[in-house]
Amino acid sequence: ADDPKAKVTFEQDHVDNSSLIEAIEAGKVEFDNSHIDNERHGTIEADGSGSTVEFKHSHIDNDHGGTIEADGSGSTVEFDHDHVHNSGLIEATKDGDVDFGNDQVTNEAGGLILATEGSEVNFYEGEVTNESDGRIVARGTDADVSFQGINWKHKIDVDNSGVIAARDGGTVSFDFADITNEGANKKEKEPAGRIVASGANSMVQIEQSTVDNAGRIDAKDSGEVEFSESFVDNKYHGSIKAIGHHSEVEFDQDLVLNEGVIQAKGGGKIEFSQSLIGNGYFGIIEAEGAAKGKGKGLESTVKFQDDGVDNKGLIGATGGGTVLVDYSGIINERSGEISAEGLGSAVKFDDSYIDNSNRIDAGFGGAVGFDNSHVDNERGATIEASGFG
Repeated sequence: ADDPKAKVTFEQDHVDNSSLIEAIEAGKVEFDNSHIDNERHGTIEADGSGSTVEFKHSHIDNDHGGTIEADGSGSTVEFDHDHVHNSGLIEATKDGDVDFGNDQVTNEAGGLILATEGSEVNFYEGEVTNESDGRIVARGTDADVSFQGINWKHKIDVDNSGVIAARDGGTVSFDFADITNEGANKKEKEPAGRIVASGANSMVQIEQSTVDNAGRIDAKDSGEVEFSESFVDNKYHGSIKAIGHHSEVEFDQDLVLNEGVIQAKGGGKIEFSQSLIGNGYFGIIEAEGAAKGKGKGLESTVKFQDDGVDNKGLIGATGGGTVLVDYSGIINERSGEISAEGLGSAVKFDDSYIDNSNRIDAGFGGAVGFDNSHVDNERGATIEASGFG
């Protein structure tokens, strides 16, 4: 289809493609109630402004080596109430758009769903399963991948065993999403699911969503992960980390349950703001180490700002890291420990309330400080400094 009025329609057909099907120069290709097998070397493409490829109520197998793409500003590939199985490439490039609306999408091993610089891939409602070794990526400045539901009752379901990543200035966003980030499958030798923001100006935003994490959620190499107004359940074996200087993970008005690891490392920063945090018996919230270099501001930091914290596990600063508690309330339960271990490590309580039923400790050159705070040190509890320093 190669002019604004040109249209090619497949209706209730079985289409095997190992060559080229394209809409160009504002033309349109439409598949309706059809089965499409886009085989190795097959390309289905919307090329250029106003060009559209549309799949409606169809079954699409995009095989390894097959490509479905929106190429160029104003080009669009639309999926509407389809079943999509991808082990090839589905791509929005050069300002093109790929939209999934109420689809059942399975991104299989080896499959890549990609938005490049200036382009968008949008998932609206429906279900998205990203299998082990599947990748969904926003790569480059203004590249955007979004997962969008309607409200708390009508969320989009996202089940991830592969990689969902924002790289090199790209953005991945979840809004009203039910996210399951799977743990490792040792029997099948499959790694844990990963949700990653990697590189300066790369961002993963999770808003008004539920997150069940047994895998890895990382901000690294100056990337940023933001949770807002969400419920985050970080399971045993689950980890949420800010790794490296200028890498940040932020929790804003969230409910966070942690039985895994939440960690700032190598100069990274974790910040909780106006959130409720339950750190369970196996939970670790930690600032570890500092970025290489000299001067202030290189230490790994965990900050609680206007939060409520119930701690049954470990909240700690090690290797020169810092934990800051500002205008917050912390209940340190009988199994809980708050510690600063190692030279240069610090835990600082400012304008906060601390109810301690177990142990607050500075050891081996670490420091714990209280400033303008209220401390209830319950019977049998200890606040102590041990070791040198």
